[in-house]
Amino acid sequence: MIPIFYINLDSQPDRNPWFAEQCRNLGLDVVRVAAVCGRTMPDADLDSIRQRRRLDVHFGAAEIGCFFSHCRAWDQFLETGSDWGFIAEDDIHLASDSVHFFASPDWIPEAADLVKAETTFKKCHLGRPLDVPGNTRKLHPLLSLHGGGGGYFISRNSATILRQCADTIAEPPDLLVFDPRLGFFSTQKVYQIDPAIAVQDRFIPDRIGKFQTSVEEPEPEAFRRKRVAAKLVRELKRPARQLGHYVATLMRRLIWRTEWRAVPYLTSPGAKPRILRKRFR
Repeated sequence: MIPIFYINLDSQPDRNPWFAEQCRNLGLDVVRVAAVCGRTMPDADLDSIRQRRRLDVHFGAAEIGCFFSHCRAWDQFLETGSDWGFIAEDDIHLASDSVHFFASPDWIPEAADLVKAETTFKKCHLGRPLDVPGNTRKLHPLLSLHGGGGGYFISRNSATILRQCADTIAEPPDLLVFDPRLGFFSTQKVYQIDPAIAVQDRFIPDRIGKFQTSVEEPEPEAFRRKRVAAKLVRELKRPARQLGHYVATLMRRLIWRTEWRAVPYLTSPGAKPRILRKRFR
């Protein structure tokens, strides 16, 4: 059994029994990781952490807490003797057949370092698919950023490297793990489960958990103005970008046999894969 480490804030106790019950119903054992609350950290400490940034993205107190929380989860995984672990945030919904992926790591390609289990419904670059033994889902090499740190399988070697990276680089954890610009992703063999077996509660229309994500906080006014300016620039560039995207898509499909698309979420075998839209970076 692949151990599951789920991140949960002490200040959000309602999530703990919800997530634990979900896993118990699936027959999964889980280990709680006490999350770090960035909003309680002194401003001087937050500013010090921001000095280790590499990207121009919002990195508020909540994101800093999330960064340290994933570091804790990697540490707890490395304290075990397991070759693979699963890192989860406490608001993810797991598909009914996800237990197949936790039973053993036998389905994971030998060369793999990371496997992304969730989707955020943003388009990403996917390589040629591989079959998953005993399951109808596929495994694609993940060739670009696919944000979100709600659920991913991680090897012992990758967790060790990430902990070393985190000593010098501080970014939202999903970007640290899955953004090629930060270096780590480009050194790893990363796969994507398709359709995904996990999705964060924010994307569920009925929001069964009714949770507000831990990193939802009001944006600073300057950050909102920056978004408006960036949107205007994007709209001006849209026609050329669409033409380039069309040409690139044809080349990927016809020559390299890869795809640029969103990964759907499948709740159970036999259900219809779903694309659930909501703004995500």
